[in-house]
Amino acid sequence: MAVSELSHFESRVWGCLLGGTVGDAIGKATHRLSRDEIQSRFGYVTGLIDTIAPPCNVNPSAPVVSAASWRSMPEEPVPVPGGQYTDVTRLKHLLCDAMIFFGGHVGAYEVSKYWLEHMNPFDYYYPVFASFFKLYFDAAPPRDNGIGNIPSNSSAMAIAPVGLINPAQPRNAALEAFDVASLVHTGYARDAACLVAAGVAACLAPDATTESVVEAAREAVHPDQVLCEAMDKALEVAEEATSEEDLIERLYGSALWPLIRREANPLDPGYMPTADPREAVPCAFAMYSFAGGDPTRALLCAANFGRDALAIGSIVGSLAGALSGVEAIPDDWRQRVEGANPRTDLNLVRGLIAIVERDIAFSAQRAQFLQSMGLGSAR
Repeated sequence: MAVSELSHFESRVWGCLLGGTVGDAIGKATHRLSRDEIQSRFGYVTGLIDTIAPPCNVNPSAPVVSAASWRSMPEEPVPVPGGQYTDVTRLKHLLCDAMIFFGGHVGAYEVSKYWLEHMNPFDYYYPVFASFFKLYFDAAPPRDNGIGNIPSNSSAMAIAPVGLINPAQPRNAALEAFDVASLVHTGYARDAACLVAAGVAACLAPDATTESVVEAAREAVHPDQVLCEAMDKALEVAEEATSEEDLIERLYGSALWPLIRREANPLDPGYMPTADPREAVPCAFAMYSFAGGDPTRALLCAANFGRDALAIGSIVGSLAGALSGVEAIPDDWRQRVEGANPRTDLNLVRGLIAIVERDIAFSAQRAQFLQSMGLGSAR
């Protein structure tokens, strides 16, 4: 399907999926790095960067190293194309696959069934890895499966498809996201997924603007939740910033959450455990707001921000792509991503749109039935 042949809605759905995937890929080179380290290594990042996957040089029996970490690491350095995505996109694709397989909206129970049949848990970060085996050993019902897991961005970074099948219905998207995210998280990490899903759904409203999207996302969780305070602070910073570099500097000054000592992790002495949704999700919305929904500007903000650049890039790319459409994403980025990976987002677009079309048909039947009962018709 050529970009020029897309309908407006197809462009927005593909833009959301591709934007998130590009954000994942473009953040790979700067993931876990600080702003200063990024500037020292790359200067200002302006696109996809080829990287080298380091060899595994850690004893896998070390008590702090999980199988999810060491088993996926190469034994020798491996060149990684700049367009190659990570577990962030694989988890998003898995959610899309579950929706398409079940033919519609899904919750924790449906996704858990699909996971157990199709997921390789060793490909994913700790909370997802743990969640899979809790399901495998029947340790908890799917909606309680996230209890006890560490907070992370795993739910928020992959939840965009829930917003896509609830176009212009941010509240519905948030409620569905709450159900799906319960498979991995509780608390503010689950609320973070609700914010992102609501934001994506709001992007698909006919009159959507960056302001209306941020407001809809902000209303998706109770105002007393810790994420709301962090969102407000980050969005205030976005209003005051004068450039991308200024925005990043201001966010570093006001929106970061503390890190564990870097030398404390024998798996990677340079690792910065920044996968905290209280940081990543507000920062992603701040970048989206500052960029006015422009995918290029928003994604480069995420890449140059670093820290959990994979999750931030995926979230901000999903939002910007859903608002602006696939045409707004540079062609060379799209081509490099499609050429570097076994799956493309385009293959999922029609399946997700088919779900929306079924919802439209059902709504028409429901409206007809209600009218036959004397509602919504002239008397």
